[in-house]
Amino acid sequence: MRVVCIKLPPAASGEPSSSSPWLKVGAEYEVLEIYGYPGSGVELRLRSEDRGTPALFDSRLFATSEDGMSADWVAHIEPDGMVQIGPPEWMASGFWESFFDGEPVAVRAYEDRLKARP
Repeated sequence: MRVVCIKLPPAASGEPSSSSPWLKVGAEYEVLEIYGYPGSGVELRLRSEDRGTPALFDSRLFATSEDGMSADWVAHIEPDGMVQIGPPEWMASGFWESFFDGEPVAVRAYEDRLKARP
C-alpha cells in the first residue's frame, strides 16, 4: 500500500505547518503498518524523510495512491481494541522498542523485511 502526503501535521502551537523534517506534501510513501485506536483514529507507519526513520503519522495526512497490501500481512486486535495490521514479524510484543533501542535482532528483522518487499 502506498499513500501520498496531502498535508503536514500541525505545528506544536496548533497552527498549520508549512514544512516538516518528517514529511513532504506531494511525496509518496510506502505504508509499513497500520494502527487503529478506538476513539482516537488511525495511524500509518511510514519511512519518514528524516533518514527513513519508521514513524507513525495520522492517516488524515494522506490519500491512497496504491491500495494493494502484502499478501502475508496479518491483523492483531489487542484487548483494549487497538488494531495492528502489518508484517507478522513486527507484531511481537516490544518489537519497536527493541528496534529503536538498536537491538540487532529487531534491526535485522526490520531491514530483512524491507529488502524482501516487492
